[in-house]
Amino acid sequence: MTKHNEWIFENPYNLFKNKWRKEWGGGLACFGDLSLIRRNKYIILNSRKPIFPISGDFWIENSKKAAEEVRNLGGVIFTSTGLISWELPLFLSNYFKIPVIVLLPPDRAISFFKTCTKVINDFALYDSFLFLMPASFKNLPDRNTGFTNRDEILLELCDFIFPVSISESGQLSKILNKIPSNKLIWKFKTDKKPLQYFPLWKNFIKSLRNKKDLKSNNLLNNCLNEIGQKNFLIHWTSTIPENNSIFPKSVFYEKLVDDKNSYPLDACNNLKNILDNKTIKASNKVIRGKFSVVSFSELNIIDLINRINWMSHRKRFNFEPYGIAFSKDFLLRFGVRPVIYCDNNTWKNLTKSELPFFQNEGEFKNWIFEKEYRILGDFSFEKTDISHIFVPFKKDVDFMKSKFAGLKFINIFNN
Repeated sequence: MTKHNEWIFENPYNLFKNKWRKEWGGGLACFGDLSLIRRNKYIILNSRKPIFPISGDFWIENSKKAAEEVRNLGGVIFTSTGLISWELPLFLSNYFKIPVIVLLPPDRAISFFKTCTKVINDFALYDSFLFLMPASFKNLPDRNTGFTNRDEILLELCDFIFPVSISESGQLSKILNKIPSNKLIWKFKTDKKPLQYFPLWKNFIKSLRNKKDLKSNNLLNNCLNEIGQKNFLIHWTSTIPENNSIFPKSVFYEKLVDDKNSYPLDACNNLKNILDNKTIKASNKVIRGKFSVVSFSELNIIDLINRINWMSHRKRFNFEPYGIAFSKDFLLRFGVRPVIYCDNNTWKNLTKSELPFFQNEGEFKNWIFEKEYRILGDFSFEKTDISHIFVPFKKDVDFMKSKFAGLKFINIFNN
């Protein structure tokens, strides 16, 4: 196993040229195998990609081919973190067992060594790596999330570049025009526009909302009226951006690389993951006090359909038509409790046991309609505990039954 150097502050000037020698005159924090700097450094370059990329897309497949080429050439992948376009090559370094150098954006909120450890764990990196971070960067803002000229820095300091999917009107295209042609290898360039996840059920929602009476609408499954009156609580899944996932980044990128024609964290895949693991993972996102909880809703299914909305500030829908239902009595026995809807002033008077169940009733939007219930921590179950599972279409039912025999699936839409 390679011996890694911890907390070295030095400037390996054989890497730095021109202005970066001056910018980083205060030194560079390094962790890992410094000998990697002497090897040829390759960048697999992609413009910023959609927040919901599709697995098996051309830019992903060509990035894989470029990574294999780096391995065959005995080179090192040179990349960064924070964007899918930089983190995919980081994952591919581990996927193909290629040494990697990672230029980390400076961050005053967390120590350099903790940042390195987090990246190593997130991407399950193998033995051969080197992390770099400027210890003194003149343009570092007070509340920074990275340096704005990171792309320029990486492209100047590398030895060779594989441009893969580059927006002609983007910043990277302008930078590439200044790069010496002998550094550019166009072997894996694709001009195809990147795909992005688009839920097919969205068009059905739009059609339904054009009708005044949802209960009599022939686009809805006739059984929903009867089901909606029964004593169930439902956990609805939703599509989430990668940076909101509760799973390690390596899991997300492995699915992005190995699967085909889906977004790894779409609502359907999240439902499948719950059924595979027989566990709903708790989350503390948007929960005051950062309590990790699992949420359920008592909202009638037909009412729910009428309240699905895109939340631009969270980059996701509030609900999607993929859900897993349990008997309310069953969940209450395991500690599920109704949410306490009140104002912020009431929060101060709640008991310690009540705090995880607080929800601001809303100043500009009424959240009471969600009829939410919560349970602290992950919720594990047996498949026999499930009442039924909701999916949008008949084809989803057929697919799910092929994967999870013996469970009761119900399609919400008549299609």
